[in-house]
Amino acid sequence: MTVNTAAKHAADTTAAPTKRTRTIELDESWKPLLDELADVKLTLSEAKSREAEITSQLKAEAGMNTDRLETLVVRVAGVLRAKISLRARTGVDAKALLAAFPEAYEACKTESEYQTVSPA
Repeated sequence: MTVNTAAKHAADTTAAPTKRTRTIELDESWKPLLDELADVKLTLSEAKSREAEITSQLKAEAGMNTDRLETLVVRVAGVLRAKISLRARTGVDAKALLAAFPEAYEACKTESEYQTVSPA
């Protein structure tokens, strides 16, 4: 395994750490696992699309009113098979808040870091 590290270097050593990118070169033995990762990502995407189709069919069959919050409980031969709950979520327009009340925005702002995996 070969590792190349390209990092941004700050002139001031007291500066906050910077993001960096590492590139690794793996041998051919990793190819099947990375191919499987790409397949899994595609399968997840297809599954989410199919979930939306099935949910839409169930809601249409039940005559579900999407203008108000209600829950659909689906039973087959008396056995609970699915439950579809519509929910509301409140959001905040961060750009509008920053423009109108920059101090409040800065006082309330939170940041999080996370990793993503994207097959090539």
